[in-house]
Amino acid sequence: MSASVNTIEVDGVAEPVSLKTFLLQAVLWLPLAFFLWFVLRTVAVFPVVRLVGAVLTGWMPDVFAGASQNFHTIDIDTLLPAPGQFDEAGRQGLMTLTSNALQYAYGMPVLIGLVMATPMTWSRTFVQLAIGAAILIPMQAFGVTTEILKIVAFETGPPGTAALAAHGVGPTSIALAYQFGYLILPALTPILLWILMNRPFIDALRLPVAVAGRTPVLSSAVPTGARVDE
Repeated sequence: MSASVNTIEVDGVAEPVSLKTFLLQAVLWLPLAFFLWFVLRTVAVFPVVRLVGAVLTGWMPDVFAGASQNFHTIDIDTLLPAPGQFDEAGRQGLMTLTSNALQYAYGMPVLIGLVMATPMTWSRTFVQLAIGAAILIPMQAFGVTTEILKIVAFETGPPGTAALAAHGVGPTSIALAYQFGYLILPALTPILLWILMNRPFIDALRLPVAVAGRTPVLSSAVPTGARVDE
């Protein structure tokens, strides 16, 4: 009696499912995804910077005046006085806060590597990447926003603390949101998204290998136009 393997249905064809093959392809795709992500870092953080600027200036127009992008960093112009900075006319300068938006955006290359290593059609691949971008970009903007608020709350002195208190935002809630947006969301969100979007494939990996003639076939319900690596 010959051994068999679990399969998953892709475009009407039963494709073998192998954890070893998946891990090998993930190892190959992840470095490429991170390389392209870093090379295109200015483009990768562009929507994040725009979203953060819109949220902060719309929510607290008396605190934040605008946002600009400098490669992969975001500069936030505030209306908070800068201690010890005066121009020749004696006018006090205003603070500009900076955040590295790229450190919150590494979830996208992680998701790209996992999706590309998963057997599915090209159309489903692009759908999953689009869904991932729609969720990861706001998540990344949340992390940058909480970091900016943390800087205002803990590094700008009494003017910053008072400005946030006027909007009902306390330092404790900001600290908790910052930790959540910096430590948890960027690391877990892409993996959870991949798991939720590829349950049939994961179930096929978890099932014990069937004997010949009794191989389980799990349907991934994917459209035509297959992208399946040999």
